[in-house]
Amino acid sequence: MRKFLESKGFKTRLLVSVGLIAVMVPSYLLFDGIILKILLGVGFLIAILEMANVGTETRFFPSGRDLSLAMFLGVALIVAAMSLTSISIQLLGTAVVASVATDVGAYLIGNAIGQHHLPKKLSPNKTYEGCFGGVMLGMIVTMLWAHDVSFLWMAPVAFVGDLLESVFKRRFGVKDSNDFLLESENPLVRFVEGLLGGRSGHGGYFDRLDSLSLVLFVQAILTLFFP
Repeated sequence: MRKFLESKGFKTRLLVSVGLIAVMVPSYLLFDGIILKILLGVGFLIAILEMANVGTETRFFPSGRDLSLAMFLGVALIVAAMSLTSISIQLLGTAVVASVATDVGAYLIGNAIGQHHLPKKLSPNKTYEGCFGGVMLGMIVTMLWAHDVSFLWMAPVAFVGDLLESVFKRRFGVKDSNDFLLESENPLVRFVEGLLGGRSGHGGYFDRLDSLSLVLFVQAILTLFFP
């Protein structure tokens, strides 16, 4: 445990998390959350461009199940971005909290006690303990935030979104999707990129928004059929 807490990966992720909290919380509170919606909208746009560039730069045109996966993730990102125009800030806040809590829980619990790894074709770094712990923590935090059991579905869906993105990266042979989009060596660009999810093993905007994109996608479907 001590080795994990002192590792560069944990320190980097901690810095990114603190930076995101410092940006997201004021954005959520200001102007009825419109700033948060704008920031997420820009993030989703960049994530869509990242996906497109991954396919181009890797010279790997998907087919069959790979094409279906890429198309589904692309549609999920687009629908998630579009949903920002109509979703209430309270519901958006719940989706963000559920997604972040599930992701952080899976990461911490998996690294702390994880022993049994998922199949390599899914995600070699994820463990069953981390997956279960992340979903459980996500559900608990969501319940404490929203005081409503009807939102508990967001945690397992957030986990599925993260897992699908991991499968996508394995199939396309990429680790940091953003490196195909932002290759600038300018220190300021690299700092902002790193703070918001790029480089240093953080995978890019797509990697930061994978869980939230699927949660908002499912929420948009539910709203369509159960307004």
